[in-house]
Amino acid sequence: MSANESDPIHYAPKLPIIINSVICIVSFFFNSLIIQAICKSRSTYSVLICAVSLAHVLLAGVTVPSGLVARYSIKATMGTLMACKLYKFSQKLTVVGAIHTVLLLAFHSSVVTISGRAMFLLSFIWFFGASYAVWQVVLNTLYLVQIPGDYERNQTSLICFEVYTIKFVKDIFSVTDLLVIYVVPFVVITVLYLRKHSPANSPAQEKYSRWKLSICLTALHFAMQLPNDIYLTYAFYIKDEEDKHFLLISTVLQTFANCHGIGNAALTILSLRDARKRLCCKAPNDSVDHGIEEQAEEVESCLQQSDVIYNGNRTITNT
Repeated sequence: MSANESDPIHYAPKLPIIINSVICIVSFFFNSLIIQAICKSRSTYSVLICAVSLAHVLLAGVTVPSGLVARYSIKATMGTLMACKLYKFSQKLTVVGAIHTVLLLAFHSSVVTISGRAMFLLSFIWFFGASYAVWQVVLNTLYLVQIPGDYERNQTSLICFEVYTIKFVKDIFSVTDLLVIYVVPFVVITVLYLRKHSPANSPAQEKYSRWKLSICLTALHFAMQLPNDIYLTYAFYIKDEEDKHFLLISTVLQTFANCHGIGNAALTILSLRDARKRLCCKAPNDSVDHGIEEQAEEVESCLQQSDVIYNGNRTITNT
């Protein structure tokens, strides 16, 4: 990557800014709607769903806007540099916090049975995420790069990227990122899934939607985040100065990763509707236009009633 010193023309395309702004607004609105709908319930299930949605509200409200400021500012200033570091810090925090909260959701039916314990584990997850993400403030800075193919017009652009002078730290975090963000969640969710769906431990009917949601959210995490992380790691170690497609590919993959919040909101809403259909008898006068808040309350009521019925039937059977 090379910087040009002589009177550069700043490159700031409008299309990525518009698309990311729309993604930010939609993701923020729907995840906030989910939080508002189910935050009244004190159950562990609701606390965990709210925590996952809160991570994506942070992604839409802080990460994406700061990333746009750092990427498309006219010139590099102290404020732009702070936006770059805030962007990388909040991005890592939301990714780590969201995926490990999803793992906590997978444990919900067998390990986390009390909301107080869930709050303690959630606090630990977010404290760990903040401690882990703070290194992004040190690792990242702004680079002024010249756009390949436009040397005659002398166009440049800002990118927020890792510092090359402390490569050994990047090497460590490349390995730990792979373990913390991908390998551990994949192994945990796979083991739990196989254990719960073995013939000796078939999941109870009322817990099916929780398992389905946690598995779908884990798959969504891999689909949205992994391509961007792979490409950025490749770009860091290859450092091909003549790569004409770096800015284009990185912009497309980052925009795709920013859609994570929309996918989370969609899967959560569909899970609430699916749980309602599975666990509750739909009255003839029910309206199809029920709001999310009403559906969430009905799902929580059904889950509690189903737990009581299931535990009662198990006690009678043992007797």
